[in-house]
Order: sequence, then C-alpha cells, then structure tokens
Amino acid sequence: PGDNSPFVIRGSVNNLEDGYYIYLSTEVGGYKLLSNLENEIIIDTVSQMKSSSLEIGVFVKTLGYTSPNDGGGANYLIVSAQSFDGYGDHEISNGNIAVLQVINWVSAKQYGLKGDRLTNDSAAQAAFSASSHLFHYFPSGIFQTSITNGTSNRTYFFETDCIIDGVVHITGTGSATSPPQGAVTWVDNVRMIGTVNCT
Repeated sequence: PGDNSPFVIRGSVNNLEDGYYIYLSTEVGGYKLLSNLENEIIIDTVSQMKSSSLEIGVFVKTLGYTSPNDGGGANYLIVSAQSFDGYGDHEISNGNIAVLQVINWVSAKQYGLKGDRLTNDSAAQAAFSASSHLFHYFPSGIFQTSITNGTSNRTYFFETDCIIDGVVHITGTGSATSPPQGAVTWVDNVRMIGTVNCT
C-alpha cells in the first residue's frame, strides 16, 4: 500500500518493487514488506541467511544469530567470494560472502558467542579476537571462554553482569601485577572466574 503499512506478500523476490525491506519469515510462510528503505533484506537468523542465494550488493539485517532477539542481530553486505571466518563473516549457499558491517562496537553475540554459562564459546571467541575490529562489546552473561588480545588499541567493554569464565590475557606494556595507566583500565563491572594476565 502507498502508506508503507506492513503487509504480507507471497511470491518471488524478483517481483518486488526495488527499494523495500523484505522480512523472510518461516512463521508467515512468505515475505513481509516492512518499509520502503533501500535494498535491505531482513532475515531471522544467520542460519537462514547462510541458506539463502542473495546477490552481490544486497544488504542484509539479521534479527538474531541463532534465534531472533538473542542479541546477535547484525547488518551484512553480500560480496563475491573471499576469505571468511564463519563467525563474523559467512558463506551463503551460492558461494557469495555475507560480510559483517560494523560502525563502532561489535558485540560478542554477533560472532556467535552465547554467554549462557553452558556453551563453550572458545571457537567463536578465537574468531572474534582474530578480527580487525577495535571495539569489542561483551553483553551481560557468563561466557565460557578465554580472551587473548594481541591487537593494539583495542577496547573491550564488559556490560554489567558480564562474567568471563576463563583467562583474560592482555598484551602491551607493563607487568602482570601493575599495568600502566592508559594501557589497561579496569572498571567496576568486570568480573572474572579464572586469571587475568597483563604482559
């Protein structure tokens, strides 16, 4: 409709007018048109995105990583085949790559870390640490992982009630017991189960 109110359509994406958001939903069994913002497709999860055959140049927004509203929702740009880590960037079914788009902070949950106290988040954390992103955000939760940082000028933000159940190793100048001011700044809401090393 001309007023951009939400409505459900069924059929091929190719039949849609250019410049609309499309929401792929298994619950309604079709596509849901949300608004006339340009060239972005909204999909529930990373798994659904990976099973798609989206074309190069399409922007994708996921509502969650493994389920909608799990804190891992993110924006991606579909590009031609290139290297990918399978945690932040993903290969989709036609061989194209969904590249995570980050403006400032990137959340651990956008790399698939669960923070549910039960899941071993080590593999996802290794990819997160290896990324080039400089601002890492850990939301509330208990993350079963260790953090090793070897990237200069990286900032970590740990949300209130975030617990890292493992070892945190920050490299830089200073000593394990006395990191210099400016190199590592600890704030009240960092909680550790394990050890913290600063070298």
